[in-house]
Amino acid sequence: MISERTTAGLAVAKQRGAALGNPHAAKAWTKAVQAIKAGKQEFAKSALVTIREIQGTGVDTLTKIASCLNKRGEKTARGGAWTATAVKRVLACAA
Repeated sequence: MISERTTAGLAVAKQRGAALGNPHAAKAWTKAVQAIKAGKQEFAKSALVTIREIQGTGVDTLTKIASCLNKRGEKTARGGAWTATAVKRVLACAA
């Protein structure tokens, strides 16, 4: 029922000539991309400290590093388990 009312309301607004959506979509998109990249960099910085610590103990493969991170209870940026690919991406982001 909510969907029907919303659709009807948008149709009425469109008939009146109202511009639907964000009038500054390009600027909003750019700002969003910048925020995502900044968050990615910030997470990579914090995760890199732990990864370097693990590497300092002699663990050298991406799979073993991921295993150590999982054993420590560390989570990825999205809250998941670490994989070799995730470790590789953090190392690439930090480089």
